[in-house]
Amino acid sequence: MSNEKFSKKKKIPASMVAAIATLSFGLGACSAVEDRGPEHQVCEVVQNGTEQDIATANPFIEEKAQQVANELCISSGVYYQLTPEAVSKVTESGLFRKSADLAPVFFPSILEYKDLIEKTAIKNDIPANVLATLASIESAGKQDAESWVGAKGLVQVMPSFHFDKFAPFLPEGASYEDFTNATKGNYSKVSLEEYNSIFNNPEINLDAGAQFLKECIAVSRDANPALNPDSVVIYGIAASCYNGGAGTARGGYDNMPTESKLYVDHVARILLDVEMALRLKELGYKDSEVLGALKSEKMDALAYSYSLQDKSAGYYAFKQNNLIFSTASPDEPDSSRLPAGVWKPIEEYLSGNVEKYTTPMSPGLRIWFASGGRSLFMLSPENRSWRQ
Repeated sequence: MSNEKFSKKKKIPASMVAAIATLSFGLGACSAVEDRGPEHQVCEVVQNGTEQDIATANPFIEEKAQQVANELCISSGVYYQLTPEAVSKVTESGLFRKSADLAPVFFPSILEYKDLIEKTAIKNDIPANVLATLASIESAGKQDAESWVGAKGLVQVMPSFHFDKFAPFLPEGASYEDFTNATKGNYSKVSLEEYNSIFNNPEINLDAGAQFLKECIAVSRDANPALNPDSVVIYGIAASCYNGGAGTARGGYDNMPTESKLYVDHVARILLDVEMALRLKELGYKDSEVLGALKSEKMDALAYSYSLQDKSAGYYAFKQNNLIFSTASPDEPDSSRLPAGVWKPIEEYLSGNVEKYTTPMSPGLRIWFASGGRSLFMLSPENRSWRQ
């Protein structure tokens, strides 16, 4: 296998990087998960009057949704710092990787390709919901999406690194050199329009991305022999390979560039949503009921505050994993608990003083949306009109 396939793929959109610097995903703690006995795999939700510590707070109002979250050790804080207990529980449950069906949490523009994503995942022996997660982050379901570095299609495949995956579908005379000539407006045997029609073809593009993702999952497993090969963390690290190449994945989370950390964080969060959604479906919930059950105004408020922070303001407050929900914040919030710059947007959202989100997103997807994904999401008319 050529090393070129594992060269740096592309940077994520600048708008996402410009959002708050990545919150701690806690991957460093996950290596200890395998060593913990069952007596440590216990999570507890603690509530104290009108105040709730986000590290242990109930994210959901719907009873069954919260029951599932408790069983998986998923509290509000886990969306900002993944815990060993949550990793262990989600990995053990494993519906996010076992299910051949997409969870009903994805955008309408992604679910439009539901059958194709499921078929492509089976063909390449990878989890359908992981492939759908990448498509959500990469293009939000926009078939002809193209990044500033030339990544194309639903899963933003780079022809410069993966031309061989498209070659069987290209007309006679096609080559990477010829494609380069076409992009520069020089003479080419195959027109740029013909090249793009193949690169952006949903079936071909998804298959090329799925092949690369499969390679990246193997890289992630090889780089982390101490982890359960089916761990949710393995798929998060595989996403860093997809985003930044094998070297990024092999270097460890702490050494990743910010854009790759953001990417890994988003994948992990969305897979938490997927796991809970599939558990609810097992309990008999319809797709529309799953979305309603996983909507969380508290998490929406956090995502709203998250969207307003820059790289220096509020970063450590989120990372500390100790934010407080309260019906009334103190005039001068305790800085060890919640800096005013982070609290005020949360309070404004919960009190209805700002326009609330109208799309019925689950927490992980809401955080992606709020932290740089909005513009990409809004490109699709079916997403703009998405309501519960």
